[in-house]
Amino acid sequence: FHFGQEMLEEYELTQSSLVEKLLFGSVCIILPLVHYHQNILSPINNESASYLIDYIEKFKWPFILTNILGVLVVMVIKQQKGKWSSKQILKALIGLGQILIGYWLLGFIGGFTIYFLLHHSKNSFSHQFDWLNSRIKDYSITKFLIDLVPFSALSIAGLGLTMWFFNPESFDAAFLIALVIISAVSVPHALLCNRMYD
Repeated sequence: FHFGQEMLEEYELTQSSLVEKLLFGSVCIILPLVHYHQNILSPINNESASYLIDYIEKFKWPFILTNILGVLVVMVIKQQKGKWSSKQILKALIGLGQILIGYWLLGFIGGFTIYFLLHHSKNSFSHQFDWLNSRIKDYSITKFLIDLVPFSALSIAGLGLTMWFFNPESFDAAFLIALVIISAVSVPHALLCNRMYD
């Protein structure tokens, strides 16, 4: 939901439904997770992971194709109803193409890193700064960066402590642990951004 909401805001495709946010967000994170599920789950060497890998494999391509088709259908319907312009849709298609090509060329870890830095974080920080700047007198980029330091330091320390505690055997295992932890602690961020966009 949150990745879809952020992406639709990035392309000024506002007034989107929950389904639309979920579809666009799925292209950004769920679709690549499903595509690379074997690589992501292989560091977890147990029966549950093996079962999950086999289960996802059965529905991998139907899910991927349905997700992409769903996004395209939403774009056509919104354009026909005059809610989204052709220019907005073209920008969204180019953005989605960049994201998917990044995953295809760089794998899940590289693709997610590029997506997260170039699309999600850059756009999110820009919106957060604009929102705070409109509500706080004399707010500046310097003040915004200073406000980020305590939360960033706490996040880095928490992630380091988590890695120390779990002591992963490989980079892939460390990335999987980091992804789960970051997802869990990002819930307040997603809720705040949802409020900010409303």
